[in-house]
Amino acid sequence: MRKYLKLFFAFSLGTWLKAAVTLITAPLISYLIKPDEFGKASMYSMFFQVLYVLMFLGSDHAFVRYFYEKREPERRELLWNCLYISLIASTIIAV
Repeated sequence: MRKYLKLFFAFSLGTWLKAAVTLITAPLISYLIKPDEFGKASMYSMFFQVLYVLMFLGSDHAFVRYFYEKREPERRELLWNCLYISLIASTIIAV
């Protein structure tokens, strides 16, 4: 049981550090940045998050999902198929 708790905390360390950084920086950011500037930054952030989803179209998850089901030559083909989808989508978005 102790081993599992140790592994749990080891794997969740990144999440805890992220929460700590957010807790420290949130008051600092709210003090330094005006509310209207913060709103603009939030809109840009949301816009780029939507573009990220559209650009990859889940191909990164598909690659991870099917990687171990394929043999080596098929893995390369899977990688290039996922990259082509992302490159074409990002080119369309960039234009």
